[in-house]
Amino acid sequence: FNKRAEMYWRLREQFERGTISLPDDPDLQDQLGAMRCEFVKSKVKIVDKKKIMHEIGHSPDEAEALALTYFYPDTMASKVTASRRGREHVPSRSATAWMAG
Repeated sequence: FNKRAEMYWRLREQFERGTISLPDDPDLQDQLGAMRCEFVKSKVKIVDKKKIMHEIGHSPDEAEALALTYFYPDTMASKVTASRRGREHVPSRSATAWMAG
């Protein structure tokens, strides 16, 4: 994978799991429909953005924004997990004081 392919692959997985669905937005649907993958030397590659722009007549900005929202690199996930390891969240008394009384 390159990062772009990884982004769209993860988005595809979310659709397959049923965790997201498309809004009634024909432009976004066209953009996502134009995203195709190629296998190059056993690696997944998304069709070049220029080809997609030529096909749909403009940049697939909405599709890219959607794909970015579901992109969370494994390196970031492992850093977050490591930074939280051994910690327990205990709210301070002042943080919950509004509930008393």
